[in-house]
Amino acid sequence: MNYTSLIELIPIFNILIAVFFGIGIVSLLFLGIRIGYFKKALKKWIKESRRISNDPTLDKIIKIYCKYNENGCEKINTSAIIQGNYYKQKILFIPIYYWEQFIPKSEILCLFFGLITSFILVSAQRDNPFYPLIFGTGSFIILVILETMLSIELRKKYIFAQIEEYLDNTYKYSIQRAIISPGYFDNEKIDVFDTKEKKNEETEINDEEIEWVIKQFYEGEKEV
Repeated sequence: MNYTSLIELIPIFNILIAVFFGIGIVSLLFLGIRIGYFKKALKKWIKESRRISNDPTLDKIIKIYCKYNENGCEKINTSAIIQGNYYKQKILFIPIYYWEQFIPKSEILCLFFGLITSFILVSAQRDNPFYPLIFGTGSFIILVILETMLSIELRKKYIFAQIEEYLDNTYKYSIQRAIISPGYFDNEKIDVFDTKEKKNEETEINDEEIEWVIKQFYEGEKEV
């Protein structure tokens, strides 16, 4: 089999290994920064007990959740709200779910092009046929180690669980208390009852005064 035409593609394959390695590194960097900022914004929002947050994505999640509660929705799919708004984000005009896919795909492609390039060199009986395999395997291992150290997927799931737990078990009741305040209505009722009692007391006093005047009038006539 003639490998001459395939050998001409080896520099391109080596460049592709470097390109996919770079894409994997950039994806890990962008997603790591985004998750870190998202976590920081969540902690600050919970700590300060604000109605909204400084993070635009978290702010959208909170506003949609508030809207459903204010409209009286009994069953709210909090997880869907969180994931739906999170995956609407874009980094450099590319949706965030594409960046998440770049990482595993880059790992596989680095290893694939390293293997196929070494296979072509071995088949063509060229010198140093394993350097592309070493390059591709090294890139693959580095990406896997960085992905494991950053644990982006696990951190993301943990943050989603934190948001869902806080919204459903804490924030929900603060919204409900803000919508309907029992103390307000109780005070209003008390004020109404107090007003009625005061009016009744005033009426009773006026009746007693009238009776006293009538008695004085009759006693005066008897004396005459």
